Amino acid sequence: MMMRQIGRILLTIGALLFMAGPCLAYQTMTKEQLKDMLGKPEVYVIDIRTPDQWNYTTNKIPGAIHEKKGEMATWGKKYPKDAVIVVYCNCDNESTSGAVAQTFEEMGYKKAYALKGGWMAWLMAKYPTEKKDAPETKPAEGKQ
Repeated sequence: MMMRQIGRILLTIGALLFMAGPCLAYQTMTKEQLKDMLGKPEVYVIDIRTPDQWNYTTNKIPGAIHEKKGEMATWGKKYPKDAVIVVYCNCDNESTSGAVAQTFEEMGYKKAYALKGGWMAWLMAKYPTEKKDAPETKPAEGKQ
């Protein structure tokens, strides 16, 4: 009887861990912190909203560069290693931007952050936005 109960407990714990998915460890930055840092040359804001989300809206965070998450192997290394990288997506729980920020950290970037609350938190705070066709703050190619 006792062994059966232990087996059920272990099975339940295993199921909960499986449903929780992979554990992400990444740094976050608040919208207030980002607002104060906008325009600084060492700060790169990366918008990784999906193509549908990107196409649906007309605005972005000022200076943000739109990149496709699935193509990070191509664009991820073009940013300077000592830069402050802030990634945002449409998720309020940073699930996508957190994964990208963690990948930046694994690539050796020490100041990579997911924007806490994402695009929606920025909009709800009524912080500045700009048209998507506004100039992006592009990194210099090959500068690391």
